[in-house]
Amino acid sequence: MGLKKLIRKSKGKKKNQIKHARKRFLNRFDIDLNDNQYIQLVNKIQKGRGELVRRQSNRVSIWDIEFEGQMIRVVYDKKTKAIVTALYPPREKLIEYEERSLT
Repeated sequence: MGLKKLIRKSKGKKKNQIKHARKRFLNRFDIDLNDNQYIQLVNKIQKGRGELVRRQSNRVSIWDIEFEGQMIRVVYDKKTKAIVTALYPPREKLIEYEERSLT
């Protein structure tokens, strides 16, 4: 199912979470997420291919994910199965990621 169809089909909270996340990816990382990219990121989280930073609550967790050559910290809502927002990772994480990618 495409993201636009998913957004249309979704009600309230999930719809707003998807829109907010796409806006934050554009604002903070200059990445205009398309349908496939968003679904790919969600699948990475669901399959545990990112690094779990911490669980904020029973339903919300924070993940570090590599995407298009960048390390991005995302907040994921397990109940709605949606990425809520994109954050800058801490400076230490960025340095560690850059060192790994150079070797």
